[in-house]
Amino acid sequence: MARYRAHFVLDDQLVYTIAARGVLWQGVVYCADGIEIHVSRFQEVRHQRGRLMVRTKAYSYHVLQRVGSVTRSLVRYDNIHEHPGHRDAHQRHEYDAAGNEVIAHVGAAGWPTLGDVIDETYAWLERQRSRDSRDQL
Repeated sequence: MARYRAHFVLDDQLVYTIAARGVLWQGVVYCADGIEIHVSRFQEVRHQRGRLMVRTKAYSYHVLQRVGSVTRSLVRYDNIHEHPGHRDAHQRHEYDAAGNEVIAHVGAAGWPTLGDVIDETYAWLERQRSRDSRDQL
């Protein structure tokens, strides 16, 4: 997250709670241009061969943008529940400008880390800015 702090990530409001079996992360990463990344993630902590092992068991990364009084969902990744026809619960929910949702299976091998979501969101914003610059010419 540090590499984005100067020009994209404005404030990191993630907090963690340590529980008996793991760590719960919740909060919001506030970014430029009204973008927010709402995070909910539970990481299981176990001892394995004398070492602490951490593994994410449940997650939701919901990216939205607030512009004035309008809040628009952009994308959400989660493994909260399985959708019909998907092999597992790892999926990507994408929203168009009208708020219509398209769900795609990403699978256990394809789900992103929070860093991946920040990278993807930053790239999306750069494309939007580029498109807006071209439109102004």
